[in-house]
Amino acid sequence: MRRRVYLAGVLCTITTGFAHFSDIYSLPIHFLVAYQKSALAAGIALLPMLGSAAIGSVIGGKLSGGRRNNNFLVTIVAAE
Repeated sequence: MRRRVYLAGVLCTITTGFAHFSDIYSLPIHFLVAYQKSALAAGIALLPMLGSAAIGSVIGGKLSGGRRNNNFLVTIVAAE
């Protein structure tokens, strides 16, 4: 049972990571070619997506952590 749960977590992480990686790679190129933006402007255009992903990760971690889990506070303190 433990191995199946671990495998499901790994597969979920890989599929989610692939989607984020393709967005982070292809969107700036799209902004450069289609909208004729500079490299700096294309990078700045990613900030709302990256910020919302960070906030969503914190909220999701807090919601899934339960009441007895202090990993949320440790992660926030370690990130600063």
